[in-house]
Parts: sequence; structure tokens; C-alpha cells
Amino acid sequence: MTLRKTTLGFYCLTTALLSACGTGTAATSGLPPTFDTICLASPLDRECRVVASARSQMNDLPPIALQVQAGSSEQAGVGGGVVVYQDAGEGWEQLAASFDGYWYDYPTFADLEEGVLMHIAGVRPGTGSGNADLAFYALYAEEDAPLHSWQPVDITSWRDTIGEHLPEGLEIWKGVDFDMGDWTTRWLTASTYLWKAETDANCCPTGGRATIHFALEDNVIKIDHVEYDPTMPDEY
Repeated sequence: MTLRKTTLGFYCLTTALLSACGTGTAATSGLPPTFDTICLASPLDRECRVVASARSQMNDLPPIALQVQAGSSEQAGVGGGVVVYQDAGEGWEQLAASFDGYWYDYPTFADLEEGVLMHIAGVRPGTGSGNADLAFYALYAEEDAPLHSWQPVDITSWRDTIGEHLPEGLEIWKGVDFDMGDWTTRWLTASTYLWKAETDANCCPTGGRATIHFALEDNVIKIDHVEYDPTMPDEY
């Protein structure tokens, strides 16, 4: 279990065995009492279980609650998912649900001065370890004004133009590792190995590494610049 307090409010996490969230907190009020144990809005209709849950309550931002689920379905087989809810002043409503990945992490939050970026890391099944990440952004509310709801952030379309920023003949074939900052850092980056398009096998990139730097514009992360490192670690 992890419990992290911030200057903006509180953040509490639960697992199937441990809980850091009291039933009287603002982040819990109005949620079903079985939120930590019963899957909601899930296509995983076979033995679905809540493997982790989290709530967030920060000043001037809508409360967030989420479930990380695991289970299976006849159509998709064994899988996982995440369901996210927010309360922007009208009661709890579903913000997002994704079942593209088999694994999802707890959310991280980055202070971007005018608002907060929330990132939920996720990994798709298969050898490519593709990204199933989700991201959302909310502006801080002005004094005595209604809360601004969390909005989805496009974190995939940058791949359409990444080739323009890489050395010729190098490509990204698998998922990337996003680092979307925290309360003290405001960087938005992704790191990845690079594959030589003509000679590399899927298992074994030899083209070096890239760190992609992004800027958030109109709820879209766009490539600002790319750092290229031609070296490879001794063991990939």
C-alpha cells in the first residue's frame, strides 16, 4: 500500500487486502460501498475482481475514483481493465473505461501550473508490449467557481509524425515508457529503443535509444523535440 499526501489535498490507495481511505472522506462519499470489491462497468464477465482501487481529492479539482480490474470474457479471453469516475459537482459519473490492456498502474499526477495532468500507465498483451496508457487534464478552478471536469488527453497521435524526428532507417516497433512528471517536475517525455527497419528482428533492437519530449497543447501531447542516443545497453 502507498499513501502519499500532497500540498494540494490527499491521495489514497486501496488494494484487495489493505485500505487507506476512510468511508467518511470526501473522495469516498457517494461511491458504492462495494467499490473496492465489485467490478463496475466491466465486460470481464468471468470471475472479474477488483485488484486495486484508488481515490484522489485535490483542492480545486474534481475528485477521482478508479478500479483496476482483472478477469476474463468469452470474447476476449483473459484480460484486465481500468474504470475511472469523477465528480465535477453533479455526482459521480464515468470518465473513462479501457480494457485494451492486461495490466494498469495507479495514476500519477503532474502539476502543470494552470492544471493537473493525470496519467494511468497500461500495457497491452503480446510481445510488442504496446501502450494502453490513459491521460486526462483538468484546469484548476477559479475562486468560488465551479470545478473544471477532467478531459481526455490524446497521447497516441504523435506516433503519426515520429518518423520525421528520428534518424533515417530507425523506427519504434513497441510500446514506449511515458514519464509525465510529478508535483516537482513538469516534463512530458517517453523513452524507447529504436529498431533498424531493414535488419533488426522484433526481439532485438540495435538502433539505439530515443527520448521524446512533448508539449501539451489543447489536450494533445505533441512532439517538441527528440534526443537520440546511438548506444545500446550491454543487455537488452
